[in-house]
Amino acid sequence: MNYKAVAIAIVLLLIIIIVVAYIRNTNSSEISTTDVNEWPDPYYMDRIGKFCPTGWVYDGRKNNRRDVCRNVYNIPVNGNDEKCYTSDFKGSQTYKNKVKYFPAFRKKWKECIDDPSKCGAAMKKRCKWISECGAKNNHDAQWIGFEQYCL
Repeated sequence: MNYKAVAIAIVLLLIIIIVVAYIRNTNSSEISTTDVNEWPDPYYMDRIGKFCPTGWVYDGRKNNRRDVCRNVYNIPVNGNDEKCYTSDFKGSQTYKNKVKYFPAFRKKWKECIDDPSKCGAAMKKRCKWISECGAKNNHDAQWIGFEQYCL
C-alpha cells in the first residue's frame, strides 16, 4: 500500500471538513443576524404584508387605484363596520362581504420605511385603519410588520 497516497487522502479529507464547517458557521450567523434585525422580511412585506391586515386575503387591485382586502376568516376588528370596512354597494351601508379598499401601494416596502412620504396616502390610510380597527383588548385585528411605522 502506498503511504503517500493515504497521507494525501487524509489531508484532503481534513481540508474538506474544515471548509464545510467554515461555510456552515458563516451561513448560520448571517441568517440569525438578518432574522433578528428585519422581521417580517422585506420580501414578505412587498409580496403580502403591506397590502392587507394580518390574516386578511389580498384580492388584487381594483381600477388600478385600490388594493382590495377581504376579511374571509372573520377576524374580530376593534371598531364599527363603517370605519373598518368599505360598503358593498354605492349608497348602501351593508358590510356583509367584509371588504376594505386601501389606496394602492406603488413603491417597494423598503422605500416606504426609509421615507414614508414616498408612500403618502397608502401609508396614512393603513395607519388610520390600524388606529381605529386594529388590535385592542380582546380584538385580534393587527398588521404585523406595519404597525411600528405608524406615528
